[in-house]
Amino acid sequence: MTLDLVGPVRTLLDEGVDHPSIDGMPGGGFVLAWIESRQIYVTIFDAYGGEVNQFPLGQAGTNPSVVVLSDGSIVTAWVDYDGIKAMRVNSDGQTLSDAAFLQSDNASSESNYFPNLLALADGGFAATYRGTGRDGSRGSVHLQIFDVNLTSRGADQLVNQTTEGHQNSGRTVALDDGGIAVAFSSRNVDGSVSAAMMRIFDADGTPRTDQIRLNQYSSGQQHQIAIVALNNDLILATWTSDGQDGSDDGIYARLFDTQGRAQGNEFRVNFETLGDQNGSDLIALADGSAVVSWLSGGTDGELRARHIDAQGVPSGAEIIIGADERIFYYPQIVQTQGNGAVVVWPDFTDRSVGTTEAQFLAFKPIATAENDMLFGTAQDDDFGGGAGNDVLQGYSDNDRLFGDTGADTITGGNGADTLIGGDGDDFIFGGGDGADLRDVVYGGNGNDQIDGGYGNDELRGQSGDDTISGGFGADTILGGSGNDILAGSAYADRLFGNEGDDFLNGGFGSDRLRGQDGADRFFHAGVTGHGTDWIADFSHAEGDRLVFGLSADASNFQIRLAHTPGVGSASVEEAFVVHTPSRQIIWVLVDGADEAAIQLQSGGQAFDLLG
Repeated sequence: MTLDLVGPVRTLLDEGVDHPSIDGMPGGGFVLAWIESRQIYVTIFDAYGGEVNQFPLGQAGTNPSVVVLSDGSIVTAWVDYDGIKAMRVNSDGQTLSDAAFLQSDNASSESNYFPNLLALADGGFAATYRGTGRDGSRGSVHLQIFDVNLTSRGADQLVNQTTEGHQNSGRTVALDDGGIAVAFSSRNVDGSVSAAMMRIFDADGTPRTDQIRLNQYSSGQQHQIAIVALNNDLILATWTSDGQDGSDDGIYARLFDTQGRAQGNEFRVNFETLGDQNGSDLIALADGSAVVSWLSGGTDGELRARHIDAQGVPSGAEIIIGADERIFYYPQIVQTQGNGAVVVWPDFTDRSVGTTEAQFLAFKPIATAENDMLFGTAQDDDFGGGAGNDVLQGYSDNDRLFGDTGADTITGGNGADTLIGGDGDDFIFGGGDGADLRDVVYGGNGNDQIDGGYGNDELRGQSGDDTISGGFGADTILGGSGNDILAGSAYADRLFGNEGDDFLNGGFGSDRLRGQDGADRFFHAGVTGHGTDWIADFSHAEGDRLVFGLSADASNFQIRLAHTPGVGSASVEEAFVVHTPSRQIIWVLVDGADEAAIQLQSGGQAFDLLG
């Protein structure tokens, strides 16, 4: 996989912004919670960075953390004078749950800071935070689970088991089995200043494991831990390690399973070792790999990112996200659509006004000879599957996806896509929703299944016995060679059987059908919504027949002959096939008056409408 920058660095928020927090939105967008003059705001962006909505929460505080729940609602937590509060709103800013304490302070001895929120699959969320004066140390890490209405499902859990010195930076990730992994830093564990730690809990908050040390190198400090669940039942953790890479700070990582067992040794993520590399964040991709971003070169440095494959091996070169004498702060990265992401960071180049900057990334998949899962982005993608039975997924914008050999599954998503099956029995889906544009699909060799989805598509089966459905839109469907099954589905479609004995079903709407070579069958459901289908080349001599979807016999039909200007031969009339019980014209056979017989099949019987 290769990492590419998409466009220039962009300013998302240009006001006196502080402490932005980010999470992904349904559909590939993202949300930022941020502070200006202690007032908390929420801004929603689409997958391209366009602002969708912005609103104040009407609350004051510091250190916000934002999360999008499974129902699409947004929970923002922040530090108040008396503890940690949260509020739940919808994407329009309408309050769904009033501001409430997640954890209140004990004024005499206890305080709580730095909330970090995590959405759970059951609709609720988990919160971690740092406490002081709560476990006898200078700082502790706590986990608590809440339902969608901000109601606690029980008391908070002390995450750290070491209670000397102080513990910090609770980061969480949800596991596929319902568990929750919490990463944090802890002093007085391994003889260093601090160690990178993790503890795993079950879905109800019960500890599954003891605390686990992530790092093997134990000099200086290992801190600033980030964590993500990969799509292969593994956990990838990254952290900043002091002096390990031969210079100052470096970014290191290690894989673990969901029981906390290490899957190999720690490894260095950064290739560049000059100066500090710190403040990492990471996301998981659909193929089991991950992308890590971090701050390189200290306060006046640059941001970098690198791909980590599913086996925990850094692959490809680092990419530099920004190096134009800006003053960066620690980045956050979130996935947008497919293999797209956005890196967001506070920028203090103008020290009087903090801004929030963003760089969009695209991760171009690289095919192998194996069965690959390859995903596009919100941009225009162009990639192929190679050998193997591959899964190719586009998203919005105009993609070109090529399955090549093997039995591939290809989905275009929204946009005007070109989808090519290549050799093998492929499944190709134009996909998308009502915003989808016109897709062009080539099945290639093999017995393919093609569904245009939304949009006015052009679908070509090419060779093989193909099954093609137009979906929603006025589609053009060409079967190619082979015995094909063609269905227009909704709206007025054009169907061409080409070579072979084909089955043509115009679907709902008045369609244009042309069987061409072979003994073709033309289907009508017999209901009004199916419309009147025009058949351009019905030929009894080639073995063509009509197929009626309801029970009927010859007495239920009448043939009427009439000339239609501009259609067929000027000297030959069209044959209008009328279903007399419903008085509906079912088919019009262009130049049908020349036919010696018109065979119609209904149920298990066939008969000649001309007697």
